[in-house]
Amino acid sequence: MNWSSHPYSRIAIAFATGIFIQYHVDISVANTKILYASFFSSWMISAWVLKDAWYKQLVNSILMVLSVVSAGVLICALHLNRLDDNLLLTEEKVTIVGLISEKLRSESKTKYVVKIGAHRYKTNINHTESLVILSFDKSDSLAANYQIGDKIMGHVKLKNNEKVTNPEMFDYATYLTMRGIKQSGNVKAGDHKLIAINALPFYMRWAQKASKFWSNTMRKYMDNNEALGIAEALLIGQQIFISKDIYQAYSNTGAIHVLSVSGLHVAIFISGFVWLFGLVKRKDIWWKCIKILSLLILVWFYAIMTGLSPSVVRSAVMVSLFLTGRELFKGACAFNILSVSAIIMLIYNPLYLFQISFLFSYISLLSILYFHPYIKNWVTPTNKVAAFFWSLFSVSLAAQIMIFPFTIYYFHQFPVYFAISGLVAVPLVTGIIYLGTAGVIIEVLWSGFSKYIFWVLQWLISILNQFIQNLSEWPLGLIKNIWISDLMLILMILSIVLMMLWIETKKHSFLMAYCTVILMTVTSSTWAKVKSTAHQSMVIYDVFGGTLTDVFDYGHAIRTCTGSISEQQMDFITKNNLIKHHIKSVETGSNWLQKAGDKVLYIYHEYSDFTRLHVPREIDILFITDTTKNSPDDILPSCKPDIIVLAKNLKPWIRKKWLNLHVDYPFVLHDIATEGAFIYKTDN
Repeated sequence: MNWSSHPYSRIAIAFATGIFIQYHVDISVANTKILYASFFSSWMISAWVLKDAWYKQLVNSILMVLSVVSAGVLICALHLNRLDDNLLLTEEKVTIVGLISEKLRSESKTKYVVKIGAHRYKTNINHTESLVILSFDKSDSLAANYQIGDKIMGHVKLKNNEKVTNPEMFDYATYLTMRGIKQSGNVKAGDHKLIAINALPFYMRWAQKASKFWSNTMRKYMDNNEALGIAEALLIGQQIFISKDIYQAYSNTGAIHVLSVSGLHVAIFISGFVWLFGLVKRKDIWWKCIKILSLLILVWFYAIMTGLSPSVVRSAVMVSLFLTGRELFKGACAFNILSVSAIIMLIYNPLYLFQISFLFSYISLLSILYFHPYIKNWVTPTNKVAAFFWSLFSVSLAAQIMIFPFTIYYFHQFPVYFAISGLVAVPLVTGIIYLGTAGVIIEVLWSGFSKYIFWVLQWLISILNQFIQNLSEWPLGLIKNIWISDLMLILMILSIVLMMLWIETKKHSFLMAYCTVILMTVTSSTWAKVKSTAHQSMVIYDVFGGTLTDVFDYGHAIRTCTGSISEQQMDFITKNNLIKHHIKSVETGSNWLQKAGDKVLYIYHEYSDFTRLHVPREIDILFITDTTKNSPDDILPSCKPDIIVLAKNLKPWIRKKWLNLHVDYPFVLHDIATEGAFIYKTDN
């Protein structure tokens, strides 16, 4: 691969680098404008001044790259600034008017994503464009009947989404920020009303009606609930009705990606039509225009039929740009076309760069484009059926080469049988997409006949489900609890880049560098495991509804929990932290006095009695929970800890007593309500 023939790939990498820098460094908008203006003007001046200098190309290349990086910084800064400008008041209740754009899955509440168009505070009315999450009580029948596209009015006190402070826990607030959602609020029954039904733009109404018609048609002719749930996920992107067992089986086998309508589904849908148009050998410009226009119409027809969800729209844009570039510029490099589509989408929303679905779509396609030709040539089957399945297998294998580091970094597991699941799932999903599309079209033209198509569709999905469930039960099918650090992720990405350079150049220096990086990765992983096995620490988590404490001691954990925290909540809060420290067993602690190394933690509970402790003054950390007697006057006469930690759910007047006392007493005070989770490493 000649790097000089991929200019847009270099631009895309530089632009993404700028977005990454801005998101983590947070340079002011004014400074980013100065930065961009400086590099861009320097580039233009150098191109004009350095006419015949031998170093002109080098200087211009460097300044061009810096200009593109600074452009990424500027675009990201402007986008983040726009999100902040659209934030609403959080101190008082405001009246908001907005459209429901999405319904979220929640067992305890009815939740919607609402696009706010206007809000009123007292007598001031302001127009805005911001996304918020509104939560309603499950018993609120009016809220439960709201539909996507309904315009509602509500009185709500909003709050900014809090970032997670628990170690290694999935940061839901950051995930929402990537989607442009930075605020949420609870709306009481009686504080909201319906203003208009289905107030979406006309194209979204079409999409909603099409998606609903598709769903109703499937429900009309399919009586297997498990097959119906998968059909709605594959065809219209609705995963609400998939059972947990089926979903877990797809996750364990590496086939989870087929359950979300994405670039794979759009590509599968349009590939058949690309093949049909390819049968016509005409090359005149009119036929080319008709071909491109027809393919784009079909892509967006499918996007509308599946409801125009954000992921589908993003995938449709990517496929549309790819098709247009390939057809208009015959012989154009696929990497350049892919890079241009990425640049356009990142200009529209630079935070796409941090969305896992966006990353996986582009990285997997990039991996397939580069590695598939090499892997496919490993074997040359003479039988057409064998060639077809080898092609599918090699595509799955090629996609995983670049995706592998990100899979274990984000999900801490790796499905061993991913290629086998793809070998069966992709052909079946292809048939399901075409049958489902044909079925809903025939239902419009000839109602009743489509039941035979949906009967076949249900049969195919049942085969797919049975295969995935059986595959998930195979031994050693899923490697769990894998932890890699940021450094290890960088090393793994670097090793892939070096492998590509070696493939292209055949230089032994790149091969040696590749082997060195692999050795560094293995060494880093081994050292991290040895270090974590000898790890000793105390963690008091930031949780609602009670308290949760883990004491880590040489690969073992003792957990103490109070309040109404479910097992599912505990697993969600602590799982990644346990994986990181290679904790082999977790024991539920019954003793409120815990020890890690030479440090002692005492959890002050309802029946605490310091007279039972042999040496009360040796308590290092005291955790004050929401009990009857938890004021300083009750505790400090019997205990002199070095650190005092205040639980999140303490009563305000008790918290105030401790905060005021801290000014005169020589102990360190950590308030979880304001400072987040408390982490104390005893092995430092």
